Amino acid sequence: MPGDDAIEIAGVVRAVMPAGRYRVELQNGHQLVARVPRRSQSALVGIRPGSRLQLSLCPSDMSQGLVVEVLN
Repeated sequence: MPGDDAIEIAGVVRAVMPAGRYRVELQNGHQLVARVPRRSQSALVGIRPGSRLQLSLCPSDMSQGLVVEVLN
């Protein structure tokens, strides 16, 4: 998953999926699956469709990412 060369980008939650995952749409229309890291689960509560998120993506796999913070 994301490391030193991670890309940080904002996206909007389009759907809540099972197992703490979210379908997120980026500004360019690309959709991916994002999840909240275990160490941050208690801090990142209340994510629902329409929520804006800051994501960290691995350049080699742009189909999934980690939620860094909730923007709204």
